[in-house]
Amino acid sequence: MIYFDQAAAVRPIPEILDFFRKTAERVFFNQEAAHTFAYSLRREMEDAGERMSLALTGKRNHVFWAAGGTEALQLCGMLPRFRRYKRCVSLLEHPAGGAAFPPVETAGEKNLRLYPHAESETGFLSPVPERQEGDIVLCDAIQSAGKLPLPDGPDLWVVSGHKLGGMGGGAILYRDETMTAEFTALRTGHRAGRPDPAAALTLAHAAEFYTAHQMEFQQKVRLIQSLLRTKLTGMPLPGGGRLRPTLAENETSPYILHLMLPGIQTGVLVRMLGERGVACSAGSACAAESDRPSPTLLAMNYSRQDAFSGLRLSFNSDNTPEEAEAFCRILENALKEY
Repeated sequence: MIYFDQAAAVRPIPEILDFFRKTAERVFFNQEAAHTFAYSLRREMEDAGERMSLALTGKRNHVFWAAGGTEALQLCGMLPRFRRYKRCVSLLEHPAGGAAFPPVETAGEKNLRLYPHAESETGFLSPVPERQEGDIVLCDAIQSAGKLPLPDGPDLWVVSGHKLGGMGGGAILYRDETMTAEFTALRTGHRAGRPDPAAALTLAHAAEFYTAHQMEFQQKVRLIQSLLRTKLTGMPLPGGGRLRPTLAENETSPYILHLMLPGIQTGVLVRMLGERGVACSAGSACAAESDRPSPTLLAMNYSRQDAFSGLRLSFNSDNTPEEAEAFCRILENALKEY
């Protein structure tokens, strides 16, 4: 299988998978229990969160563990202080962010600005939103944490274990210590579930692992992306169109390459490629079976017809140039039969 759908879920790196197995065997108990072992585990999770924050942001931010990235966004949306904020959600934000921060009818003068650092469909790298005094900026770093340097400007960052080859788990990193009591109240009030200790510790380990190898891994995926851009740009399509990258290479995460195939229903093409041993995506995984055009491409001013014609290829350090070469041949043959 050629696995070019790593933005949906990263194929676990053996080193991280092995860490999870050993950790799950060691810390299987409930960290909220009263015995000494649970107390030690709570301390271990606190230490792991601090190390993760240092690895990802270079600073000792506070960490609140979650079951995954979607839950982490939802928990941020539940904080009482944000009820009086106007929610300004980027049109490029993943649907999970929009669901966590629906519009509010009554809001004060302050704004909560949610945006994706690396957009999940096209890989577009968004700048930190401009803010007014008192605004809060929440960075959805699910596609970029560990893989790219995180921006320093936000007040909160959300990360996910699934995007770092972990077995789940998510986390919220935040600057303001006064939020700790509000986050804790969500858990004691049973509005937030108990995070799995092994998943949380593996997420922290994976964040450190990816950060330590960040430049090495970027080199690998940049080589694959450059090769694909060179070979695929201008490829003839049924109906007379030409394949083209959606964005310039310097505008996107090196881990994601988004292509436009005018006149092609890429939902159909993805199934054809799957039958040929290739995993890729026509958009974000959560909308894989949708009959609606890509909201991301519509937000980028593509027509409704073209918004059905995007193809996302996403990579990780275990992908190879040989796979990229093979993909080009497979795609060319699939298009001949489209």
